[in-house]
Amino acid sequence: MGISESGTESNLWTTYTGYLQNFNNHSLISIHMTDIAIVDSSKRKVDIKTFQNELVGFSTDRIALSSGDIRATIGEDIDLSHYRAIYVRVGEITADVFDRAPNLEVVATCGSGYDHIDIEAATERGVIVTHTPEAPATGVIEHTFGLIFSLVHRFPEMFELTRCGDWGEGQTIVGELDGRTLGVVGLGTIGSKVATIASDVFGADVLAHDPYVTGELTSDVYPRVSEAEMTSRGIELLDKEPLFQRSDIVTMHVPLTDRTHHMVSTREFDALEGDYFINTSRGEVVNEQALIEAADKRKLAGVGLDVMESEPPDPSNPLLDAPNVYITPHVAGGTDGYATRSARINAERIQMTLEDGKPDYVVNPDVFN
Repeated sequence: MGISESGTESNLWTTYTGYLQNFNNHSLISIHMTDIAIVDSSKRKVDIKTFQNELVGFSTDRIALSSGDIRATIGEDIDLSHYRAIYVRVGEITADVFDRAPNLEVVATCGSGYDHIDIEAATERGVIVTHTPEAPATGVIEHTFGLIFSLVHRFPEMFELTRCGDWGEGQTIVGELDGRTLGVVGLGTIGSKVATIASDVFGADVLAHDPYVTGELTSDVYPRVSEAEMTSRGIELLDKEPLFQRSDIVTMHVPLTDRTHHMVSTREFDALEGDYFINTSRGEVVNEQALIEAADKRKLAGVGLDVMESEPPDPSNPLLDAPNVYITPHVAGGTDGYATRSARINAERIQMTLEDGKPDYVVNPDVFN
């Protein structure tokens, strides 16, 4: 559920209202002719002022949802019939939403993931869907390394020792990333940078798995880096199974699709036994029950998560109390620079689309067929 708010901050703000006489019941029907709906919540806001200032000649409404869940429902009480574009940070764009928005031309989402949008329904209806993986990239990359170093350098444990007055007495040996083997699953905008930074800056031996980069699968959306580019940086590309077997740390950077759902399960955790696992992509790419069992049996040296299968997690979820499992509340991409960056990029892509152009990062290129 949510409420629709007409903004007044931008000089470009224009609302066109027409009235039709209903002769059956003598009532007036208001037709609100705004171009773009901005869907967010008080918990996950869009930088509306930047978005409006970047647009030229288009008007906007804000649809405020009560939940900060990326799959929050856009209530049936909200009229979507007059919008040509939806800019969404939270809210599930289902086939029903598309049916309620017959004039829709483009949906632009704030981050890298687009599993909250029914891509097949969008393509069938001729609606372009675009995402902005470069907007949260800086935050997710930094967060990934923050989790890596929290685990390898045992930061939470060291903080607690110091707080308790224990200066270590020689028991505070911590690890290094230099010389360790880092396995990166997914070489999109974020994963490819994690791989190159780990190799070039921190001296890790980097393995990577991405079937779109190695050519086993083809896509108009992926890859965005080439195999030659990765191998020239000393990054070895290989299948998922040997990556888990050979890595000291594995970090996940894949979109959630039918192919990636539960791509990490018991077999992968068995191969990674005694080592570290990190996921900042989507919770559903991991079989969480398998992870719970691995954590319970202390198979892994440590786990760092920013995402979970169910968000927010059930308070009884064993991972919340598991030793050496560090969880942040899906905040990796939501840095202080993210909202402004996303607003600027999405305004440009929506403007381009509504002016009959083809925007960058279209996730359903079949729509042009």
